[in-house]
Amino acid sequence: MMGSIRAVASGAAALALGASVLAAAAPAYADKPVKESFDDTIAPFVVSDVCGFAITVVSHQRGFTITSADGTRATVHVTEQDVFTANGATLRSKPFTFTIHVLRDAEGQGLHAISTGQIIVVPIEPGVTFRAAGRFDFVTAGADFVVVPESGGSQGQAAFCAALAP
Repeated sequence: MMGSIRAVASGAAALALGASVLAAAAPAYADKPVKESFDDTIAPFVVSDVCGFAITVVSHQRGFTITSADGTRATVHVTEQDVFTANGATLRSKPFTFTIHVLRDAEGQGLHAISTGQIIVVPIEPGVTFRAAGRFDFVTAGADFVVVPESGGSQGQAAFCAALAP
C-alpha cells in the first residue's frame, strides 16, 4: 500500500492511543511495549489517482504492531495482498511486505507514519509486473493509499493502468 496502509496506520494510531492511556496508570519503569497481531480483510475502497479512473481495492493484511508503553511510537509489520477491479477487469497482487514506523506527540497527534519496503507487486502478464518499493511518509504527504514512493523506485504502472482501462 500502503498497499492499503490507511487501515494499518489507523489501527496503529488506535493502539498507540490505547497504550498511552494505560501508560498513564503505571510507573514508567514498569511499562513494556505492547505487541498485537492482526489478520484483517479491509472493506473495499476506491482510488482514482493511480490511473485517472476509479479502481476498487480490497486488501488482506496480516502482521503485528508493537506500540511503546507511552503510545508515542509504534512499529507495524505487514504482509498484504490486494485485489484491484475496474471496468470488468481484475488484477491480484502477490503478497508483499512493508513496515510502518508511527510517531505521535504526547497528545496522540500523528507526526509521521513512514512506510518502508514493498508498496505494490502486481503481475500483469508474463514478464510484466507493476512493482514499487521504497519509503513514504503518509502523515506529511496527507495520503492514505500510495503506489509510488517518495524515494525508491516504481515500474510497470502504465501496464497496470492499461490492463484495467475501459
